[in-house]
Amino acid sequence: MKIAVALTICLSLYSQRSLAWGAYGHEQINSEAISLIKDDPLGACFAKNRDRMVRLAVTPDLDWKMSSQDSFALKVYTVVEELPKDPTNSYLLKKVKEILDNEVKKKAGSRILSDEFVEALGTNPSNPQLLAQLKEKELAEGKLGVFTYEDLKLKKTLDKDEHSLHYWEADAYSKNILDLKSGVNFDRDDLQDYEERAKANAKEIAAIDPCKTPSGLPSRDVIQHGTAPWRIYDLLNTGSALLGEAVKTHDQTKFENALTILGTMGHYVGDMGQPFHATLNYDGQGSGPTTLKIHSSYEEAILERFAKYPNSGQNDVPKTKTGRPKLGKPKTRQDDRTKLWAPFTTEPTVDIYAKTYLRDISPNDLAERDIIPTIFKLVADGYPLIKVLLPAFSAARLADPDYKQLDLPLVECGPKKPGAPKGVNVHSITLDKFLVTKIKVPGIDHPITVVESAEKRMGEASAVLAKLWLTAERLSKIDSAALNDFCPNLQFDSDYATKDFRENVMANYPGILYHQPLSDFDRYPKKEQKLDDSDAQPSDGDVDDPISDGDNSNDADTPPRQPQSVKLKATHSTKKEK
Repeated sequence: MKIAVALTICLSLYSQRSLAWGAYGHEQINSEAISLIKDDPLGACFAKNRDRMVRLAVTPDLDWKMSSQDSFALKVYTVVEELPKDPTNSYLLKKVKEILDNEVKKKAGSRILSDEFVEALGTNPSNPQLLAQLKEKELAEGKLGVFTYEDLKLKKTLDKDEHSLHYWEADAYSKNILDLKSGVNFDRDDLQDYEERAKANAKEIAAIDPCKTPSGLPSRDVIQHGTAPWRIYDLLNTGSALLGEAVKTHDQTKFENALTILGTMGHYVGDMGQPFHATLNYDGQGSGPTTLKIHSSYEEAILERFAKYPNSGQNDVPKTKTGRPKLGKPKTRQDDRTKLWAPFTTEPTVDIYAKTYLRDISPNDLAERDIIPTIFKLVADGYPLIKVLLPAFSAARLADPDYKQLDLPLVECGPKKPGAPKGVNVHSITLDKFLVTKIKVPGIDHPITVVESAEKRMGEASAVLAKLWLTAERLSKIDSAALNDFCPNLQFDSDYATKDFRENVMANYPGILYHQPLSDFDRYPKKEQKLDDSDAQPSDGDVDDPISDGDNSNDADTPPRQPQSVKLKATHSTKKEK
């Protein structure tokens, strides 16, 4: 069973972007969008289910993509499941002993396996009868009561296609984003044009992101650059149709699934507001080693740090003997009960940007022909930020005495080799300097801080999401009276990791309807190109915040909709396989 248990935690070509705006940012975008339309019947309905709608903002990352912890848990469960079948298998015995040794060292409550399981076996897996007795309960209950063995296997199948839905590398085709084709018939009308543009731009693509080399399969070469705008359009149509049907028939199950689709749509809209989700240079890897890791630093680390410690980066903050700032107790953190971040709707900066952008988009909801162009506008308005953020991040890093440049490749293609280094971390000193750096942003006549530019982008994403929700209300063909009459306040277990909630959103995963699934193609190009040794550094790594207070935000079936303008092509079953 070596193949079954030796599951490698790989660096996927399509997992370069982790949590987009992070849990904090994505939750804020959905929350602010609800506030923008609170006086509308649908906005009032969403407000009744605010916790659910806010939690759904992170579902595409937390529930539909595999984290490294999920991959390890699946490996552990596979060993546990296989061992009783062959208790004499020395390879399996060795693997389970390694796992048990590792689990015993952890504190109770932080293990992947249950405390009962670990304590019963200790570090000795030689009792297969006892293991067999405990196995069924262990695999059924799941990691920390969240994901079962079956859940993780299902999640792994969803993960294959989910990554490319979170970004759209517009500059793979043109830097004039608004000139690109923005029809809704992506697979029929636009795909060929994008194929030709990517082929013509192949040299620049290879220079910035050598993992995306031509494969000889044109559709794959386009899809690997992301299709987030069409994912949003697809969910808008699916969710609005389901919402209309649910309200007309007073079907609570369909209503819950409609909220799931429209709530998760907010995640992809938020992704399109993040500048580094719209470029080949997604992590600064194309600009040299000092800009590497800008992606997670901009979208997640500085936002959560600033939310907790608004005095981050200020010169008058007391310092420790080692020069690190004494920031005091966090001002904002995740709620102990809901595990959701406090909303930022009290922050006037974000609200002003959101309301201003909402007026700029359209006075009413969006006509079908305007949906994709509106998303393109969101992308295009944020794209110029890349040019000013890269040097700002580089300067902050070079001013950090803890920064050490490692002689490693900037980009790694294909599965990551076991034991390969993760690369450089981004330290709190860099983050503090970066978030308060003043930059010139197009459309604003005075410099603003980097963190304010991020808040501006989140506010603008909230405005687009609010406009799309109003469009969904029109497309659903329900009137205000009907929605006021039927808008159930769905019971929502506020536990962030509630098992029933996560199983439901995985079982009702909305499959891709507008293009061939990426999992149909080979995961990695057959030919891999390397950057010159002078451009060397790794492609993944974590943001290190030594002053962190320990908060960690990351650790009835849906019927197929039939919009006239989209070719149906279901790729995943809506039923969970047992």
